[in-house]
Amino acid sequence: MENQIPTAEEWLTSNKELSMYDVAEHDEGGYLGVNETALYKMMNEYAILKAKHYVEEALKTAAEKAYFRDFNDYICRTEENKKSILTAYPLTNIK
Repeated sequence: MENQIPTAEEWLTSNKELSMYDVAEHDEGGYLGVNETALYKMMNEYAILKAKHYVEEALKTAAEKAYFRDFNDYICRTEENKKSILTAYPLTNIK
């Protein structure tokens, strides 16, 4: 794969909307425990990122290897076929 996906730690460090500090709940008395809602949101966002990455890479690989045989039994590759494969599964379907 040419594009490397960040580790969970790298992703969390660079993510501006989510923070590792959102997971721990505190009040004036101290530590209250893990905010499970925030934790699950972070886990879900990272899982979606990874899934999109792997689907995109799989589609790219399939598009590069795609071919068909014409009426003379010649192997053919077309940009139209590649584009069709690359758009075969919308990444917006991954939730």
